[in-house]
Amino acid sequence: MFTFFKKPLQLAGTSSCWLGDNEWVYSFKLKNITSPLDPSPLWVSGYSGKDKIVDGSDDKDKYRRLKDALDKHRATIPEMDERGMLTDVRKVFTDVVVRISAKVWNRDAQLGGRKLEILADNLSKLHAFDFGDFLVSSRTPSYVIMPDEKISDDDDAIFQFGHGVFVPGKDDRKIGNLEIFMEDENTGKSLPSWIFWEEGQRIERPAAIYAGQECLAIAASTDFCASSSPVWLSHGKGSILVNFSAQSAHGDGCHVGDCEIERKDNAVICRFTDKADTNSGEILTVKISARTGLTLLPSSNTWPIYSQQVGQANGQPDGLPSSNKSMGESLTLVRGKTTGERIYIEGIALPRIDTPGGAIEDLEYWTLWIDDSGKPVSGRDADTHRFMGFCAWYDKNFLEISKPGKRKFSKVKKLPISFKDRQKNNFELVASPVSEQYHAILQLPSLPDPWPVDQARTEIGRGVDGILLNLLDLPESLGWKPGTRKPGTLGVLGLSRKHAAVRLEGDKLKIEVLSIAPIFVLDENGQIAKTLKKGYESEYFLSAGERFIVGCYLLRFVI
Repeated sequence: MFTFFKKPLQLAGTSSCWLGDNEWVYSFKLKNITSPLDPSPLWVSGYSGKDKIVDGSDDKDKYRRLKDALDKHRATIPEMDERGMLTDVRKVFTDVVVRISAKVWNRDAQLGGRKLEILADNLSKLHAFDFGDFLVSSRTPSYVIMPDEKISDDDDAIFQFGHGVFVPGKDDRKIGNLEIFMEDENTGKSLPSWIFWEEGQRIERPAAIYAGQECLAIAASTDFCASSSPVWLSHGKGSILVNFSAQSAHGDGCHVGDCEIERKDNAVICRFTDKADTNSGEILTVKISARTGLTLLPSSNTWPIYSQQVGQANGQPDGLPSSNKSMGESLTLVRGKTTGERIYIEGIALPRIDTPGGAIEDLEYWTLWIDDSGKPVSGRDADTHRFMGFCAWYDKNFLEISKPGKRKFSKVKKLPISFKDRQKNNFELVASPVSEQYHAILQLPSLPDPWPVDQARTEIGRGVDGILLNLLDLPESLGWKPGTRKPGTLGVLGLSRKHAAVRLEGDKLKIEVLSIAPIFVLDENGQIAKTLKKGYESEYFLSAGERFIVGCYLLRFVI
């Protein structure tokens, strides 16, 4: 977070916002460009072209360029100032789609896309240089140059940016796939991939879901959105918005109507009705598949993305359902019900006690019961016929499980295991990345409330005032050998009172080990990327979306 702000840029010859109030997708057009592959005259006036280049929105202002458009159409971001008070800060959007004539684009593509690569790289560097301290989420500007068959004049260019525009860079991590299809179809189609050039090589990155992505705006045509859908309602009009920050999916309210949301296996299914012709019976379906992080809530409200402003400071726009509804009916992807940087409990690492040093001395077994909402419950209060149970013994090298409807525990023979409880919540038991310490990882279908993090140093553990990990503090979860009895719960295994300390530095989370017990950082495939130990490589900087194991908890850092 930033606490000191420079004076906003004042550009000669510019006026206030002129591209409308649609902060999801701003479209800015330049006409009469002598060389559309030359970045300088696109960025600011005073280079070749000069007075001939005009803003295509009204043909009046001969001085407006891309820099002016970005400066005058910013995102309103609530941030904490040095007094601890929230204030509105105007940040510059970082992702830009540049559309040029397909003829011009193809001509350079045949030569290895050298000028296309230079154009994207130089615009990104100009963007970072001129707006460095004012960029949304401190994100490095990301540009993509795309061919557009609808641009007939070789001297025209269209620039698109806003909350609904996300250009995946080479360091952005894809965390979800997206398919679009009509209700009567069996298979969906993906959005067109983004095309980049690196050292004469064409590189495609899918238009999917990436860590840190705020939202996704889709329409039938790129005239209105950065991503055009290959499948649409027969009237060919309207747009939809999947908003990860506000946990909602909406039609535009004019051509595309209400959205119904269903969770199925590892996906969220969003069904949009035909608003323009209610008798058609057509339903446009968007399927988002992922195994980690977002919450989408069903809603009958519409939120036209062409006329509404950005939501309130807490990320929840006026008129939308409260985000404290049950999260059991949703898939988790990127964002939750608290905006800003935060840490989630995403799963439970089920500990081994059959190996030396694997648990507490004299411990005979542990048990864990999960209720219909996906939350741990006390074993003596659990209905063993309805709920799901897990168990591990000191003299057995395997995990035992009791599924809903069963009365006995049985050996887990093969992973992964996917199953549903009585409320149709999806559970997944996956292999442990640290097999000598944990039997498996139980991914939770419903996430507890997250903890916000900032520049202040915050401790994590089982006895701290900061991030108190107490989800597993359940009575009777530990069973002791005959003749012994000690205090403790499943949540204390491998977890110290002060286990780690975290603080935000830029867009990274600095984590420091305070305990003799290690912390395991996972890669995108769920494997060990780094083992952190006190006194030896005890510090690490987590990026958005990265996961780490502390004690029996699988945590995720999100922005």
